[in-house]
Amino acid sequence: MLRTRVDHSGLTDLAGDLARLPPRMARDSVATVRDGAAVGSRLAAANAKQTSGAHGKHHHRAYTSEVHGAQASVASQAAVYAAEYGSDASKPQGNMAFETGSRNQRPHRPLGRTLPMVRPAFYREFGAKIDGWFWS
Repeated sequence: MLRTRVDHSGLTDLAGDLARLPPRMARDSVATVRDGAAVGSRLAAANAKQTSGAHGKHHHRAYTSEVHGAQASVASQAAVYAAEYGSDASKPQGNMAFETGSRNQRPHRPLGRTLPMVRPAFYREFGAKIDGWFWS
Protein backbone atom coordinates (compact mmCIF):
# COMPACT_ATOMS: atom_id res chain seq x y z
CA MET A 1 0.00 0.00 0.00
CA LEU A 2 1.33 3.39 -1.02
CA ARG A 3 0.69 6.35 1.25
CA THR A 4 1.11 9.96 0.32
CA ARG A 5 1.14 12.81 2.76
CA VAL A 6 0.46 16.30 1.48
CA ASP A 7 1.50 19.27 3.58
CA HIS A 8 -0.63 22.25 2.58
CA SER A 9 0.22 24.50 5.53
CA GLY A 10 2.07 26.88 3.22
CA LEU A 11 -1.10 27.66 1.27
CA THR A 12 -2.34 29.86 4.09
CA ASP A 13 0.87 31.86 3.94
CA LEU A 14 0.59 32.10 0.16
CA ALA A 15 -3.01 33.34 0.40
CA GLY A 16 -1.94 36.03 2.85
CA ASP A 17 0.98 37.08 0.68
CA LEU A 18 -1.24 37.33 -2.39
CA ALA A 19 -3.83 39.38 -0.49
CA ARG A 20 -1.14 41.92 0.46
CA LEU A 21 0.17 42.28 -3.11
CA PRO A 22 -2.35 44.64 -4.79
CA PRO A 23 -1.59 47.78 -2.74
CA ARG A 24 2.15 47.17 -3.06
CA MET A 25 1.84 46.52 -6.79
CA ALA A 26 -0.11 49.75 -7.28
CA ARG A 27 2.36 51.81 -5.24
CA ASP A 28 5.41 50.32 -6.97
CA SER A 29 3.85 50.63 -10.43
CA VAL A 30 3.00 54.31 -10.03
CA ALA A 31 6.48 55.02 -8.65
CA THR A 32 8.19 53.17 -11.51
CA VAL A 33 6.12 54.93 -14.17
CA ARG A 34 6.67 58.33 -12.50
CA ASP A 35 10.42 57.79 -12.17
CA GLY A 36 10.72 56.59 -15.77
CA ALA A 37 8.96 59.69 -17.07
CA ALA A 38 11.10 61.97 -14.89
CA VAL A 39 14.30 60.37 -16.20
CA GLY A 40 13.04 60.66 -19.78
CA SER A 41 12.24 64.32 -19.21
CA ARG A 42 15.70 65.04 -17.81
CA LEU A 43 17.37 63.24 -20.71
CA ALA A 44 15.24 65.09 -23.27
CA ALA A 45 15.95 68.42 -21.57
CA ALA A 46 19.69 67.70 -21.64
CA ASN A 47 19.47 66.80 -25.32
CA ALA A 48 17.42 69.94 -26.06
CA LYS A 49 19.96 72.09 -24.24
CA GLN A 50 22.78 70.56 -26.26
CA THR A 51 21.11 70.79 -29.67
CA SER A 52 18.88 73.86 -29.56
CA GLY A 53 21.52 76.55 -29.79
CA ALA A 54 20.93 80.25 -29.18
CA HIS A 55 17.48 80.28 -30.79
CA GLY A 56 16.15 77.91 -28.12
CA LYS A 57 18.16 78.90 -25.09
CA HIS A 58 15.17 78.51 -22.73
CA HIS A 59 13.58 75.48 -24.36
CA HIS A 60 15.32 72.87 -22.17
CA ARG A 61 13.74 74.43 -19.07
CA ALA A 62 10.25 73.73 -20.44
CA TYR A 63 10.51 69.94 -20.03
CA THR A 64 8.20 68.37 -17.46
CA SER A 65 6.69 64.99 -16.69
CA GLU A 66 3.46 63.86 -15.10
CA VAL A 67 1.65 60.65 -14.23
CA HIS A 68 -1.96 60.24 -15.21
CA GLY A 69 -4.42 58.43 -12.97
CA ALA A 70 -5.01 54.74 -13.15
CA GLN A 71 -7.62 53.48 -15.56
CA ALA A 72 -8.98 50.44 -13.79
CA SER A 73 -10.55 47.53 -15.59
CA VAL A 74 -13.01 45.78 -13.29
CA ALA A 75 -13.25 42.72 -15.54
CA SER A 76 -9.53 42.01 -15.53
CA GLN A 77 -8.82 43.62 -12.14
CA ALA A 78 -6.03 45.56 -13.78
CA ALA A 79 -4.99 49.18 -13.68
CA VAL A 80 -3.10 51.13 -16.30
CA TYR A 81 -0.75 53.90 -15.26
CA ALA A 82 0.43 56.34 -17.87
CA ALA A 83 2.94 59.14 -17.81
CA GLU A 84 4.12 61.62 -20.33
CA TYR A 85 7.06 63.91 -20.60
CA GLY A 86 7.98 66.65 -22.98
CA SER A 87 8.06 70.39 -23.33
CA ASP A 88 5.26 72.30 -21.64
CA ALA A 89 3.81 74.81 -24.09
CA SER A 90 2.93 77.19 -21.25
CA LYS A 91 6.60 77.67 -20.38
CA PRO A 92 9.02 79.97 -22.23
CA GLN A 93 9.88 78.40 -25.60
CA GLY A 94 7.96 75.27 -24.62
CA ASN A 95 5.94 75.33 -27.81
CA MET A 96 8.88 75.48 -30.20
CA ALA A 97 8.96 72.74 -32.85
CA PHE A 98 12.20 71.08 -31.77
CA GLU A 99 10.86 67.54 -32.03
CA THR A 100 9.34 67.74 -35.51
CA GLY A 101 11.11 70.75 -36.91
CA SER A 102 9.58 73.51 -38.97
CA ARG A 103 10.29 75.50 -42.08
CA ASN A 104 12.78 77.50 -40.00
CA GLN A 105 14.67 74.63 -38.35
CA ARG A 106 15.49 70.99 -38.75
CA PRO A 107 14.05 68.46 -36.26
CA HIS A 108 16.20 68.03 -33.15
CA ARG A 109 14.28 65.00 -31.77
CA PRO A 110 15.06 65.48 -28.05
CA LEU A 111 12.18 63.18 -27.12
CA GLY A 112 12.81 60.56 -29.79
CA ARG A 113 16.40 60.19 -28.71
CA THR A 114 15.41 59.35 -25.15
CA LEU A 115 13.23 56.33 -25.94
CA PRO A 116 16.10 53.89 -26.66
CA MET A 117 17.57 54.81 -23.28
CA VAL A 118 14.39 55.00 -21.17
CA ARG A 119 12.54 51.91 -22.43
CA PRO A 120 15.14 49.23 -21.50
CA ALA A 121 15.79 50.83 -18.11
CA PHE A 122 12.05 50.99 -17.42
CA TYR A 123 11.59 47.32 -18.29
CA ARG A 124 14.53 46.32 -16.08
CA GLU A 125 13.24 48.38 -13.16
CA PHE A 126 9.72 47.05 -13.51
CA GLY A 127 11.01 43.48 -13.77
CA ALA A 128 12.97 43.97 -10.57
CA LYS A 129 9.81 45.25 -8.85
CA ILE A 130 7.89 42.17 -9.97
CA ASP A 131 10.66 39.91 -8.67
CA GLY A 132 10.53 41.77 -5.35
CA TRP A 133 6.79 41.19 -5.02
CA PHE A 134 7.26 37.44 -5.11
CA TRP A 135 10.83 36.85 -3.94
CA SER A 136 11.68 39.57 -1.47
